Amino acid sequence: MNIIKSLILSTFVASCAVAVQAQAGTPDAPPSRKVSLADLNLNSPDGARAAYRRILVVARSLCGVADSTDWEIRAAYLKCVDSTVRDTVEKLNQREVTLYAESVGMIEAAKPGV
Repeated sequence: MNIIKSLILSTFVASCAVAVQAQAGTPDAPPSRKVSLADLNLNSPDGARAAYRRILVVARSLCGVADSTDWEIRAAYLKCVDSTVRDTVEKLNQREVTLYAESVGMIEAAKPGV
């Protein structure tokens, strides 16, 4: 049984908040959660790291069960978390957050001249 059939990510930045949405069940009711970033300076390395961690925590909670012994469920969970975090960081489009995500290997570093 595939717990995570597909992933839908919808993010928006409004009043320094980001909404993280991942589909883990039905297409008509994907789970989502709004994460406040209002108290963070996203232009600083510390603020970017904190924003990234908040996004990661929400992605983990939205994507389902992490402790499954079924390798297919575990692989789907990890794929969901990675995709949700990567897509959210890219759509957030904050330089320091992107640089932090690159430093931890979540997204590929931009290639010069591309």
